[in-house]
Amino acid sequence: MHRLIGWTYTLGHLIDGSMVRAIGITDVVETDQEKADLAARTAKYWDWVRESGGGEFKKELLQKLASVSLDGATYERVEAYAVARPGLAAELYPELFAGEAVDKDGLTDYRTLTKRLKRVQPGVFEDSERGLVLFAHRYFRRSLSHRNKLNEYFLQGFDQTTRELPSVIPRLRLDPDLVGHAGSVLPMIELEYWHGPKFTDDIASIPPGASLHKADGRTREYEGVDRTHFWWKSPETRREPEGELTYRTFEVEELVEDQSPGLPDGMYGCRYAHAEYSPAASVITHFDGAIRAYPEADYMARIDNMIDHAGKHSVYTNAPTLLRCHELRCRYADASAGHLIANQDSDV
Repeated sequence: MHRLIGWTYTLGHLIDGSMVRAIGITDVVETDQEKADLAARTAKYWDWVRESGGGEFKKELLQKLASVSLDGATYERVEAYAVARPGLAAELYPELFAGEAVDKDGLTDYRTLTKRLKRVQPGVFEDSERGLVLFAHRYFRRSLSHRNKLNEYFLQGFDQTTRELPSVIPRLRLDPDLVGHAGSVLPMIELEYWHGPKFTDDIASIPPGASLHKADGRTREYEGVDRTHFWWKSPETRREPEGELTYRTFEVEELVEDQSPGLPDGMYGCRYAHAEYSPAASVITHFDGAIRAYPEADYMARIDNMIDHAGKHSVYTNAPTLLRCHELRCRYADASAGHLIANQDSDV
């Protein structure tokens, strides 16, 4: 919603047996003036969402939140009609943001969360008593922004892994600022085109080293991703209570084209993942993801260096983690290039 390419007018629907087709016209911007006109139209749309777009949902949501201050709040229409204000969800549900179920990194125990609230969509959790919904953190959205859809592909896999592997200790970062109306929850559709080489699970054969995938013009224009760095490290050892452990470390970081509208002060938010692989057991023993947020000057220095020479100059925010995951195997590995990726967008 921050990189719009056009505006669609719906004219009607064609019903043909079990198939329903939407009929409409899409105006695609081509000139700078048309881009400016689209930006103005989009701004008016969001003004409408905030003022009257929620209808009865907004009225009911205000009633449900009468006990808290909404000064400075904004209204969004994502998986539900929602209100955003710094610390709003954390104020309403302190036990899910600062209680025993929350670790030192601010991640909430996923099993505790899904016992307390009902999962109604990937990353969307309903409190049936209050008629409210909480959301996974906005870092799971494109541009790290409340205006975009949650990464359903990842969050669905995260939930499925949690249910299939009882030995896993799953943790997820919740959005402390966003609360939605439970009665307004609807699915969102987000489509993307995936392509690429076939992968192998023979991780032990992947050579050490760092490599780069440079985005083409279309990806940079529509996804806002400039390049992705991958780094397989040589085998290392460390002492554990059960003895000496040999492991390999993998890191991947996606470098974005523009500043992230969902972050303050013109920062650049980059998706990052880290994993450890046991050659002896042939399994991934650790996997976590995070957002690395860079001030502009630090990002200009980061983007000119490969990941193995970049150092650490970002604000690091953990996303979900999967610990003690001895049964979780690498699904995709590119042995020739030394890459572990989930899809073209590197939504690892």
